[in-house]
Amino acid sequence: MKDTGEFENEGGIRKFSFRGAGRALREKAWLIALCAFAGLFIGLGYAARQAAIFRSIAVIEIMADETNPLKSDDPRAQDTGQQEVVATIVANFRSRAFLKNVVEKHGLRSCPAFAGGAGELSTEEAIDRVLGSTRVEIRKGPRLIDITGEFSDPQTAQRLAQSLADEFLATLMEQRASTSRLAVKYLVDEAANLKAKLQHSEEALQTYKELHGSLLVEEKQEALVAKLKTQKAQLTEAKAVRLRLEADYLKAMEHAGDVRELLGIAAVSEHPSVLECKQQITSLEVRIAELSLRYPDKHPKNLQVRAQLLDAREALRAAVLKMPELIRASYEEAVVTEKSFEAALKEQENAALLLNRQALPYNVLFRDVETDRALYEAILKRLREADIARGVELTNLRVFEPAILPSEPVGPSRVKLSMLGLLGGLLVGAALSLGLGLYRGVPSRKSVE
Repeated sequence: MKDTGEFENEGGIRKFSFRGAGRALREKAWLIALCAFAGLFIGLGYAARQAAIFRSIAVIEIMADETNPLKSDDPRAQDTGQQEVVATIVANFRSRAFLKNVVEKHGLRSCPAFAGGAGELSTEEAIDRVLGSTRVEIRKGPRLIDITGEFSDPQTAQRLAQSLADEFLATLMEQRASTSRLAVKYLVDEAANLKAKLQHSEEALQTYKELHGSLLVEEKQEALVAKLKTQKAQLTEAKAVRLRLEADYLKAMEHAGDVRELLGIAAVSEHPSVLECKQQITSLEVRIAELSLRYPDKHPKNLQVRAQLLDAREALRAAVLKMPELIRASYEEAVVTEKSFEAALKEQENAALLLNRQALPYNVLFRDVETDRALYEAILKRLREADIARGVELTNLRVFEPAILPSEPVGPSRVKLSMLGLLGGLLVGAALSLGLGLYRGVPSRKSVE
């Protein structure tokens, strides 16, 4: 049996061979080219029969909501609410109830280009066609929403995108107006209730003042608070002085008799007597240096000043050695002062507790008045904001970019369809070439026998 070399034979069974497959593809190159050209022409023909698709985009901007009379002042709550608003907006664009309003109010059912020669579409058919021809997307970063309309007619694509944007803004405006009216009514009723409550609280406080003389209690409390602040400051200062003197005293007792170590203690080196001795020593040293330039060391004037310097140093030494006892006396005095301030503060605190106990009913009434007044003022502020908001736009959305009439189609891509046809033709041609090569190499039953 003759082997064609394209596929290997073994016992009458054909086995695939890359060498044979390559030879089959080369021999049938004309078939592959023919199929490729056929696929290319099919792709071109299919692309030519497809209707052009035009795209128009309307952009809506979500602005900061400053007109809501019930909005929160917390920035984190505002951010969370804004995210929820954006998600709700996108969901509403796909609502069939909303799309029904779009179809009916903007006359899409009877639009010849939109109906596509079907006369007048039913409401459900028109809604389904709108759903298939539009999409809503949120841009990343800026608070912008893209409403895209795609249709074979450019005017219809523009009309779809703009109709969705206009109808949504109109619907939202109506909803916000209704919500604002309800909010204003609630605020007016609440303001009346809080006003009556505040008036009742003020009357109760005034009655208590007249019966118990709480005006004097207020004055006493103010004076007592001021005195407590002063005594606390005095006690804090006395404690700081005592702690500093205690540390210096312990260190001075540890180095008693050691002049150099004692001079390293701030309380010793900064004592007036020690500072005076140091200044005298410095002055005498300067004097000796001046005399040394004019007289020899053995000159009487030099000897006299040097003797004075020795006396000054001895005086400094004596003053430093006395410092531990002086510091101890100052430390004991600071302890007594601190204890006296503690006792006075404790006495004042007891007096404050007694006065607070006497003024407890008054404080309760006073807090009630302050709370009711704060609530009433907050409601009045919201009411003023609501009154101002009546004269401005009630929605925080606006058309950022209206839909424009597209000048060029965005699809279908004739180049892409042609390339797909060409690729399909190549694959079909290659498959036919391999199949014919396999068929040609199959031995007949007679030759096998």
